[in-house]
This record gives sequence, C-alpha cells and structure tokens, in this order.
Amino acid sequence: MRKLVNNSQMAIDDGVYEIDANLQKSTKDFKQIIKTNPHATLLTEIKFSSPSLGKIRTLTDPVSIASQMIAGGSKALSVLTQPHLFNGSPEYFMKVRQAVDV
Repeated sequence: MRKLVNNSQMAIDDGVYEIDANLQKSTKDFKQIIKTNPHATLLTEIKFSSPSLGKIRTLTDPVSIASQMIAGGSKALSVLTQPHLFNGSPEYFMKVRQAVDV
C-alpha cells in the first residue's frame, strides 16, 4: 500500500495530473443500469501493468481496448491513470472519455 501511495505522490509531484480536460460527462446512469440489468453488470478496467505482475498488455491503444470491452458487455470502465505502477496516463482517460459513452 505504501508503494502505491508513494508512486501516486510522485506522479502528483511530477505534474502528471495537471491537465486541462474539458470532457463531457457520460449520459449513462451506472446505478440505474445496475438496478435494471437482469444480469450481472460488468465494470471493466483498462490497465497496462500492475505492481504484482509487471507489464500485462502489449496493446497500448486505450480506445481500442475500451471498444472491445464495451462490445463484450461492459457497462462501465475504469481507466487507470497512475503512470509509475500501472503505465497509465490521464491522456488515456481523456481519449476513452471522448470516444465512448459509458
């Protein structure tokens, strides 16, 4: 846990999250989707690395990954933005947010 906190603080100190994002909020209501979905509702996660496994993805196009996850039934997405442990980026979140409405 301390490693994640330290790496997140490093990303903040490095200015990783100092972005100017003018993004539209999704029109979807995830709580309502969960309540009305007769099946288990999928929330999937886009990440490229993990502290325990290291690199877990070779495909690095977050929009393509998001599109595939939605086509597979995902109703919501978590896009990891932490760069040091997960190879994430706020840019990935912005690209996905602009491309899909979940």
